[in-house]
Amino acid sequence: MSPHHFTDADYARIIMNYTPASVRAEVWADTEDFVRSVVRSLGIDAATTSRDTLRNILSAVAKLSAWVWTRYGAVSLETVFHPSIIGDYFESPETKPLSRTTVGTQRSLLMRIGEAVNPEWSADFQHPVTYEPALAAYGTRDIQRFTDWASSQPTSQRRENFHTVLSLTLGAGLRAGEICTLRAKDVCRDPFGIIVHPHGFRGAPRRAVPLHLLFHQHIDAVLEQRGFDDYIFRPGRTNENVGQLSAYLRRATLSTATAAPDARRLRNTWIKSRILSGVPEDVICAAAGLRSLAQFEEYVLEAGRSRAQNFRFMLQGGRSPTPPVCEVYGP
Repeated sequence: MSPHHFTDADYARIIMNYTPASVRAEVWADTEDFVRSVVRSLGIDAATTSRDTLRNILSAVAKLSAWVWTRYGAVSLETVFHPSIIGDYFESPETKPLSRTTVGTQRSLLMRIGEAVNPEWSADFQHPVTYEPALAAYGTRDIQRFTDWASSQPTSQRRENFHTVLSLTLGAGLRAGEICTLRAKDVCRDPFGIIVHPHGFRGAPRRAVPLHLLFHQHIDAVLEQRGFDDYIFRPGRTNENVGQLSAYLRRATLSTATAAPDARRLRNTWIKSRILSGVPEDVICAAAGLRSLAQFEEYVLEAGRSRAQNFRFMLQGGRSPTPPVCEVYGP
């Protein structure tokens, strides 16, 4: 059992005692009751939501509410959590210093909260979907270098941690934040293999992702050393901040002269491999926690050309097509 176990009562105290550092005291005095009421209404519990996520929600709601109060002199569920208001907020000077990634994360979070708490939220409103090309997937040689790099680390704990990152990205397509929140209780076996249940990205619920067979042995070995509530990656941590994973990778011993991998590109490598292996788009989206594969259109088209060639044999009277072959680590 992890020594850092928090209860719903602890979370209630966090909400009650929360004070945002970036909101002026006089504005906070007029909005704090509203902010706390909104966050309480979300029914956040300690079993499924990390403290970092709770604090991120409190911060996002507090900043948006302060912005609305400053401009309109009042806050309510209908006025604060409205798609147009949230959109205007992220066009304001207050949010200009934020990176595009941060803006996307916070906007999506606030939109989800709006759907949950605003009784007048339009059911026809659709979240904006980005169509920017995805970061390039890694190739076969890169994957081998990263495997050698993980094995070359100077301590057994570091070797385990880095192989765990490779297993959860290349083997299940997890995001960096999902790796940081994943605990032993989120991984289970069924008659067909290992299922990983990532959760928490922009408030998303748990989803089920079958782990690639190549990574079963490592994850089985890791699970043998973990308690029910222990983190899979770096057990014993006291927080789940997403930045800790990239920072940890950068501190690696680069004894193989290999630059540390980008967790986003590792995840995209898994997505590409599943596309080229012929897994249907809707199945990949459900496993990856995506609305569509628009960012991966190049790979979808490549897989389509491969399938067209393979299905030629069926059109000619053959019994079945030859499945496409994934260039990274097999079907």
